[in-house]
Amino acid sequence: MKLLINKGKTYKYNCFEYVDEEDLENSLIYKENNECLIAYKVLIDKIQLYWACNSKENFIEELNNLITEMKENKIYVEFIPEDFVDEMNTIGFNIESEFIDLWYKDLTKYICNSSNSVKIRELEESETQKASLLTKSCKGLSRGFYGEDEEIIKEWYQSENSKIFVAEKDNEIIGVALVNLYGFDSEKGTVIWIRLLAVEPKYQHQGVGKSLLNYCIKWGIENGAVRSFIATDVENYNALKLYEGLGYERNEGRGQINIEK
Repeated sequence: MKLLINKGKTYKYNCFEYVDEEDLENSLIYKENNECLIAYKVLIDKIQLYWACNSKENFIEELNNLITEMKENKIYVEFIPEDFVDEMNTIGFNIESEFIDLWYKDLTKYICNSSNSVKIRELEESETQKASLLTKSCKGLSRGFYGEDEEIIKEWYQSENSKIFVAEKDNEIIGVALVNLYGFDSEKGTVIWIRLLAVEPKYQHQGVGKSLLNYCIKWGIENGAVRSFIATDVENYNALKLYEGLGYERNEGRGQINIEK
């Protein structure tokens, strides 16, 4: 799979800059030539494509051929360039989600407001299933969010420089956050990445997400983070209100565009 990723990165446009070998496990090659590279993975409810091309026209042509062969299967493609969107619309694809990047560029200015409404603590290894089920309870509340399988939660729990924090009320887990520290050698300084923030639907709009996020940022600062990164769908207005209200700023331009048919 490493060879496939390296080959994909040689094309003018590609998604392989943003995937790793684990993402490509069990994938198959659909097309590979000097102009286009398309691999696919059959998932439970759709077919996910991994792609690279040197021209938009060639990519659209190959997609048309693939649609014919895949018949009625749902097809999902990530990291589509903005100027590909209109042409993909004409062959039946629509935007499934559009994640924008938000940064807090100087955490020395961040004010961590604590709250006594919920208890925040680290997830215990025996609680990975509970965390997974909580994330899945939020499925569909934001475009492109389906929750995380327990296997992913376990991998994150065991990953270096990663933490899982939970919000607890009356001995019940009502919120979960997956965070990671990276960029230790960057001239701009270490980053705390808020990979996921989810609150059980019946406890939303009660300050739980804000308390959980503040705790994560405080932990990041205590462990050397000077910047913070988070991504969310451009139509997830509640999340954007929370993040921007705390001082996160959007990157210019459009973010990660994901499309499906």
